[in-house]
Amino acid sequence: PHEHNAAMSTSKALLIICRHSSWQASSAAGLEFALTAAAFEVPVCLVLLADAVLQLLPNQDGAPLQMKTYAKQIPALELYGITQVYAEVEALARYGLHVADCEIPVQALAAHELAALVANSHHCLVF
Repeated sequence: PHEHNAAMSTSKALLIICRHSSWQASSAAGLEFALTAAAFEVPVCLVLLADAVLQLLPNQDGAPLQMKTYAKQIPALELYGITQVYAEVEALARYGLHVADCEIPVQALAAHELAALVANSHHCLVF
């Protein structure tokens, strides 16, 4: 049932898949694209795979390493109306993360559910 609901709710949404940690420019590009689309009232669904789930950790600060902290944009997702945020189950487990500990509300997503999201989305971008 969860797979079906996720697939149905994203059929008109722009699906954005991020695969990299918050310390890489491609992550920033994916988040910026999501926020820009949402600002123009395009429904957005964000999926964080692999190292991208690390963006969900709270209180990230790259200043001591003189790095920009792209993960600081994560809390802004809700402000822009992006409430469909999914995190890969396998990646969460690999890093010992739980959805309750994440910076924003997320839903854990299994591989077969990701396949359904991609299959039912009109547009899909991977960063």
